[in-house]
Formats: sequence, C-alpha cells, structure tokens
Amino acid sequence: MLIGERDFMLRIAHLSDFHLAANHISDFQEFTLKALIKDLLEFHKEKKIDLILFSGDLIDKGGMSFNKDIELAFMSFNEYVIEPIQKALSIDKDKFLFVPGNHDIDQSAIDEIYEDGLRHRLNSVESVNNFIERNSTSGLERILAFKNFERDHFSGYSHQITNFSSNFKFEINNLQIGVACLNSSWRCCDNNDKERLLIGERQLINARKELGECDIKIAVVHHPLDWLATFDKRSVEQIITKDYDMLFCGHVHEGDTVTKTSMLGSLFISTTPSNWTSNLRSTDRNYSNGYNIIDYANSEIISYNRRYNHAQERFDPNTDLGDKEGKAIFLIPNNGELERRNFEKKTCETIKQVHYGSRDEHLLSFKTDTLAPKNIEELFVLPHIVGNEQYDADNQDKEQIYDLERLCELSGHSIFIGNKESGKTILLDRLMIEFSNNIDKYRKIPVYIDLEDSRTSKIFTDISRFLNVGIHDIDSLLTNYQIVLLIDNLTPSYNRSFKIKEIEQITQKYSNVQVFATCISLLDGELPIELLEFEILPKFRALKIAPFKTKQIKALTQKWFSKNQNYQKKELLDDLIKIFGKLNIPRTPLAVSMFLWIIEYQESYKPVNNATMLENFVERLFRKHSSKEIYSEEFDFTNKQRLLADIALHMYNNDLENYKIPSNVLYNHIYEYLKARKFLFRVDDVLKEFIEVGVLTEEHGESELFVRFRFSCFFKYFLMKNMDYRVEFKDFVLHEDNYLKFEDEIEYFTGLKRDQAGVLQVIVERMNKKFEQLVEYFKSIPSGFDVAFQTNESIINQLDNNYLKRLTNSDKPTEEELDQISDQALENQKDELGIEKKYDLSKPQELERSWTLAAKVLKNTEETEDGALKSKSFNDLLTCSSAFATLYKIFLNKHFEKEDGKNDDDLDVMYKVLPLAHQVITYSLVGTAKLSVVMKEDIQNKLIDNPNDYTEFEKYLSVFIYSDLKGPEYFKYIAQLIKDTKQSYINDMILFKLVTYYYFRSKNQSMDLQYLNLIGDLIIKVRNDPKIKKSKIFEDYRLKRAKKLRSSNSEDEAI
Repeated sequence: MLIGERDFMLRIAHLSDFHLAANHISDFQEFTLKALIKDLLEFHKEKKIDLILFSGDLIDKGGMSFNKDIELAFMSFNEYVIEPIQKALSIDKDKFLFVPGNHDIDQSAIDEIYEDGLRHRLNSVESVNNFIERNSTSGLERILAFKNFERDHFSGYSHQITNFSSNFKFEINNLQIGVACLNSSWRCCDNNDKERLLIGERQLINARKELGECDIKIAVVHHPLDWLATFDKRSVEQIITKDYDMLFCGHVHEGDTVTKTSMLGSLFISTTPSNWTSNLRSTDRNYSNGYNIIDYANSEIISYNRRYNHAQERFDPNTDLGDKEGKAIFLIPNNGELERRNFEKKTCETIKQVHYGSRDEHLLSFKTDTLAPKNIEELFVLPHIVGNEQYDADNQDKEQIYDLERLCELSGHSIFIGNKESGKTILLDRLMIEFSNNIDKYRKIPVYIDLEDSRTSKIFTDISRFLNVGIHDIDSLLTNYQIVLLIDNLTPSYNRSFKIKEIEQITQKYSNVQVFATCISLLDGELPIELLEFEILPKFRALKIAPFKTKQIKALTQKWFSKNQNYQKKELLDDLIKIFGKLNIPRTPLAVSMFLWIIEYQESYKPVNNATMLENFVERLFRKHSSKEIYSEEFDFTNKQRLLADIALHMYNNDLENYKIPSNVLYNHIYEYLKARKFLFRVDDVLKEFIEVGVLTEEHGESELFVRFRFSCFFKYFLMKNMDYRVEFKDFVLHEDNYLKFEDEIEYFTGLKRDQAGVLQVIVERMNKKFEQLVEYFKSIPSGFDVAFQTNESIINQLDNNYLKRLTNSDKPTEEELDQISDQALENQKDELGIEKKYDLSKPQELERSWTLAAKVLKNTEETEDGALKSKSFNDLLTCSSAFATLYKIFLNKHFEKEDGKNDDDLDVMYKVLPLAHQVITYSLVGTAKLSVVMKEDIQNKLIDNPNDYTEFEKYLSVFIYSDLKGPEYFKYIAQLIKDTKQSYINDMILFKLVTYYYFRSKNQSMDLQYLNLIGDLIIKVRNDPKIKKSKIFEDYRLKRAKKLRSSNSEDEAI
C-alpha cells in the first residue's frame, strides 16, 4: 500500500539458504559469518537495520550431518547464526524472522502411502483450503520440527505462529509493519517438487485477517512462486500482489530484484543468493554467495546487492545486479501512475484475449498434421538478427546481435529486413506477445498492423480497431502512453504509400510512438530503394534477419519434437545441415519447419534422400498456401507439378541466363498449355500463385520483367519430372553425351523411383569405362593406389609416450564448440547467385562426376532385387573413387613442386589428409544403412577372403564408410584393419578417425574406453613401444570420470 509523503525508511537485511552443516561449521564461522557480520555492521552504523528476513534452508538436508538429529541442527543454527548476528547488531530476537525451506523438513517423517494420497487429493484451490482449515498435523509431520523451533524462538512475544503462516506486527518509525512468514515447504518431498508445491489461498487469507490495516505489508517465502502448482500459483500470486508491498524469497541460489505492477497493485520482489559454505570458493558469478540490504522509503525502494569475495574474505557490491555500488533503485508508483499502469495492463489483457489466437495461425504447425506445438510462445525461435551496419560474415565478433529482450528495450524506430519467409511476420507476432506479457517491464503497448491485409484507409483506424479503443481517444492515447506500432509488409504500393506517409506524420507528432517495421529485400540486408523516398525510413535502425545458425536450428528442432521423444537430436541436426548444404535453400524458419514437418513423418525420423525431401518440401509449400489458392481442388498439386515441369523444360530449351524467361513469353506459354488441355483457369491466378508460394520468382531486366525458378534445386527438380512425363527427354538426359551434365536431375529421378536398376547398371558401366585405363595402370604397379600416399614421416611415430594420457585428460568439445563447427559447415554453403548453366566438362571433371554420380544412384537404388548388382556396383565404386583420389594426389604433388613451397593453406591441408577427406566425401555420397549388408560383405571380401587383391587405401575406405554408419561389429573390423595395416599413412588416417570418434561420437565411458583401447593398440603396434601402459591410463581415466560426476551432482543436491 502507499504511505503518502511521510519521510520514512525501513531497512531490511535479506538472507537465505545457509544450508548449515556440522562438517562445515568451521569454514562457515571463519569465512561466511565473520565477513557477513562485518558487512552488516557497516550498513547498520549508517542506518539501523530494522528487520532481518531469512527466506529458508536454514540447515542442510534436514540435519543429516548432525547425526540425523534435525532438532540439534536447528539449535546449532540458533547458536552459530541467529545469536551472533543478533548480538552484533543489538537487534531484538523477534526481529530475526525466518521461513522453512525444502532442506528444513524432516524427510523421515513422510509416509509414502499417505503422501501419494495427498498428492492426488490436493489438486484444486478448494481442496487445499479445506485441508488448511482442518488445522490438523496429519500430513504436516515433516514440518513440525521446524515449527517447534520457530515457536521456541518467538516464545515470550505476542506473534501468531501457526503450522502454516506465522504473522508478525511491528511499529517502526510510527508505522505499522506487517510480516507474513509463509510456508511453501509443507508439501516438499523430493527433487521433483517444481510446479507441485502449495502455499494455499487460505494461508494468505488467514494472514490477511491478522495483519489487518498495517501500513506496509511484507511476505517472506522460501520458493519463488513459479515453483507452485499452476492452480495454486494463480490464486496465490493475485492475493500477494494485491495485499503486499514486498515479497522476499530464496531457494534458487541466484540474486534478483524486480518490481511488478498490475491492476491489482505494485509488488517489489527480492530473491537473494545463498550463503552456502560449499559454494565459498566457486567462481560462478551467477551462483556466488551473497545477500541484500533493502531500503524502503516513501517513493522508492533501494536494493544494495552484495556478493562474497573469497579472495578478500569480504562482501563486495554485486555489480551484476546493480551499479558500481551494487545499488538498484525501484520507484514506488503514486495513485496517478497506478491508474496509468492499470490502463496499460487492461489494454494488454484485451490484446491477449482478442489477438493471441489469430497470431498462432501464422505458424506452419497450426493447420498441419504435426504433433509440434501450435502456439507461438512454445514454438518460436528468434532468428539471427544483426545490426545491418555491423554485419560482417568474416568477422562475427563484430556482429551486434539482438535477443528478444534487447529488441524490446530499443528506443527509436527499427526496420527488419529479410527475404521472403525469413520469419518477419512471426517475429512481429512474438514482439507483440512479449510486450503484452511484460507490460510492467517494458511499459509499451503494442499495435500490430499488416499493410498487406489492412482493410482501412487510416492508421488511426487500425490502431482503434486493434486496441478496441474509440477513434476519438486515439490522440490522447498516443500522447500519454508509449505505443509500439508493429508494421508488417512495409513495401510501397499505390494503397500503402498513403499509410506510410501517415506513419511518418504520426511519428513526427507523437514522441511516444515507436515503430518496428518489416520489409522484403532482394539484396542482402539492404533497405529497398523505393522506401528511400520516404523521409523517415532512412533514419530507421536497419536490422538484418540473417539465416538460421546451428543454435536456432537446434532450438527449433527441440521445440518441434518436444512432444515426441523418439528422435535422435544430434543425428537429426546433422541431417538438416546436410540437406541445406545439398539443396542450397536459405535457412529460414519456414524452410527448417518444413523439413522438420517432413522428417517427422519419415520412417524413424530419418530422411530418405534429397529427392524425396525436395518433393515433400514443394508439395507442402503448396499445401501451406492451400487456404489462399483459388483452384485448390480443381487444379491440384499434380496439375501444378506437371505445368511447372513443362515450364522448366521450356526455360531449359530457351537457354537464357539463369534459365529465366520473359514474363510475357511465360504468360503466353501457360496460356497455350491450359488451352491445349481445355482448362478454364486464369493464367494470372496460376502464375501469381507460383510466385507467392515461392517456387518461381520475378527478376527485373533493363527493359522487361523476367521469371525464373527461385532456387536451382527447384528448377532441376521440375526439369527432372520431365523424365517421367516424356520418354524422349529421359532418353536425352541418359544419353552418354549428356548424362554427366544432368547429375542432380538423375539423382532426383532415381531417388524418387528407388528401383532404377537399369540406370544404375548403365551409370556404373560408364564409370568403369572412363576409369578403365587409370585403374589398369595403378594395378600394374606394386603399391597400386597406395603409391601416391606413401610417406616416411609417420605422425604416430612423432607422438610422445604421454599422448594417450593427454587424450584422456583433455576435455571433449563443449556444446557451444560443436555448434561452431556446425555453423562453419553452414557458412561454407555459398549463397546461390543464380541457376548454373549446363556446360561441357573437362576430362578430370568427367572422371569426378562419373564416380560421384554412380555413388548417388547406388544409394538411391535401394528397391532393386538384384543384390549382386548392388555389391558389384559398390566394389567398382570404391575402386574408381580410389583411382580418382590417387590421381588427385599426384596432381597435388606436381602443383606443390611447381609452386616451390608457396602453398595455399586449404590445398596444404587437403594434401596432408587427402585419404581421410576422400573417405568422408565418399561416405556422404553413398552412406546409407540400407547398404550396410553390401558394405559388410565388401569388408569381408577385402579384409578376410581376398586381402591380397586390394590396396590398403581401398580397405581403409571400406571399413570406415561402414564404421561411420555404426554398422554391427564395426569395432571388430577397425581392430582387424589396425592389425593388418602396414602403410604408415593409413595408420595415421586410422588415428585421425578414432580420435574424431572419441571426441565427437562417444557419449559414455564404455564407448570412450573402446576407442581409447583401439588408439592404444594402434600406437603400440606402430611404435612397438611397451612403455605405453594402457591399463594404468584407463584406470586413471575411470577415476577422473567418477570424480567429475560427483562434482556435477553436488550443486544439484544443494538446491
């Protein structure tokens, strides 16, 4: 409540979570208590501390360290905490108030059967109220030891102590101060308490009766309110906000202070850190020990945030939560301000009720057959937003990256610039929700206006309708309140230009109005030229919506499958990165969502191949827009697909740059196509839909408008469909003179059919023919394919004896470091500048494409019954690819000889690890579990049955392509390869693969040890060095792992 203009100050020391334990008392006294009393005294001398509020967890684990004697533990808390502080500050005993925490309950007093019954019965406000009104100790046995300690502490004082709330009234500076010490721990049971705890409405109502008309009311509770069960949180939060001026809590071991204002009132909340002795030496600033001093004056609340500095053995200002003095100031609103805030809150409640539901309709998941969330707050992932002038793809440290909170706190006007489907509309939706949900934090009322969909002629009218405020009140609203206009599709047109002018006028007249706008840009992050004619727009802060990075893809994937646990997060993320790399589609929220939607319904959440993914993607693009289609039933997806295939062939035959075609020529072509089939559909409608869906795009030439396929993969996909529709085109594509120019089209075709054994046979035969002389040459020399890779400088021989030990002691990459690696793979994807023309290939290019195409077709031809064809094709593929890699290495040798040491860094790396790089590339082309039997048979042939017929390079490829798939018994085959290998360069490549597996694949101790054992066997074999003690290293590793696990569990147990 408000206390008027009286000059008044109440000083409170807020402590929490000491977790007093018998084995830590010495450290507690020497470090925590000594420093705390010294710091408290400095504040106390400046201005008397009136109250000490301790928000729970007085002791640790119910007094387990005190020989399981909880009463002794509480007595020790009184002896080692309360009495020393009370004596030092000369403060009355009843001015040290405390509440029970989850560590203050007696776990041994919990009856599991009775507990299960209570958990199921106490499921509503009414049932909890009835339980509290019974005033029985049944079910409260766990809290009775604490309550006995509390009653003993306050004996001799006339305060109200109950098994639930304990209520206190003090007269301080001629004002009545009421404190309700609330019990949130009476339902504590185990480590799964969050969102299951109860305070109970009746506990608060009883406190209200006792505290009556106190001038200032304070609530103290251990748990933050979001730990309560949903039904209890709703009613408890309302009553506390309405009845109390301040709320003090702990439990989370982190500090925070905030003021929340609603129609019910204004509430200051102090969450103080712990002073847990086990945390004394922690370097984690978020969980460092500390406490708060709170000054309550007539117009403001000042929080002095303190943090323990163990090096100096003192408490210092916590500058993370305040200024250089650790001070944070919160204003206490007057009646006029409360009226303003009530209006803001009421207006935002209207926004929630009227507009939230329609915002969810913008999600791809909303009207689709997916189990993904259909609510923006649950599914939204903020795109990668950077300040346009700061964006530097080569130096990302300079990027000025914005999160949601930072966007909401911006002043001035901003415009989000992105391409089609970059997520700009849903971004504005999310900003609207963020502003509305946190009106007491940002104090900005949002208004969403879509210029593309607006049916009014005035922005004033749009504001009036959105907020449900009379048109004559808009001037007053814009004058007196902070309004954020969220303007979607700020692209000039005849109708929109008038509204853009009106937005200019509004921003010039009303200083309280802020604008967030969106626009589509054809150039990367550049404001469209046509917007520059408006005086205000060049002054907008330009914010680029950049493509999703690994962090955003991962976050969206986790949210999409939040209700589906049957997916492998890491593998799915890898699949998505491969898909975007192959198809070269921008990583927009829509594109990622589309692929997640497709993958969700693939077998075991595993993409089949690029062609099926692309087909599904295109089909779902049309399905997403089906509500806007004019002919969705009559002119269905099959009709559209055939027309687009015809358009692709027409563009190919015209052979212009980017396979584009003049708009009028395309119009006439579609007209003739529809006319020949006696379709009555309007060409304008059909062409408009193809462009709006995003399959086709318009491109302005010097004097005319062109149309082309938006992405190269779309053009190749629809061109490929002609192989189905036109026999003569299929024959043309597969002709020996042409087929290598149509690598992607043949991959898509065989990927969709999956049974084209005849195509596979032809492609493999042609590959063998092209490589015939090269293979014969290499097989005629003693070392075969190994000849170009042989080396006298073995990497393994250069390792010292401690390498294996250092490997076990080194930390594996963090999740953030793994994301950076994935980001690098995504950034290596070149932006598509157009559709590449079909060109004649050089001889080396023909060799490369012949074996890579054979690999893709083999991978796709999974449904053929000719198993022998698969096996022969795989064997021939490895032979030809080995020949190509060997030839490439010879070219590199000649290149470096010619350059005389002036090496290109990338080529230098490739030169040194070419066998490894070639194996990874081959796996990426042919790796599929559906070929695992073929691969296993190939390993049997090369390693066991006919080892003398194959080079070590071929064996290395065979074993590790299979191992990358995690095929059955792959450890056995790696061990056999290690045993048989004589080539130094292969030993080095095996080491690289095993170390990579250890760092990036292994997820548990058992697998770690398998990889380490193989690495150890490899090093011992190569170096023939018995000094390397594998067993001792592995035992040290086990001890290190056990120690790390114990360390990581200790903090969890304390909360």
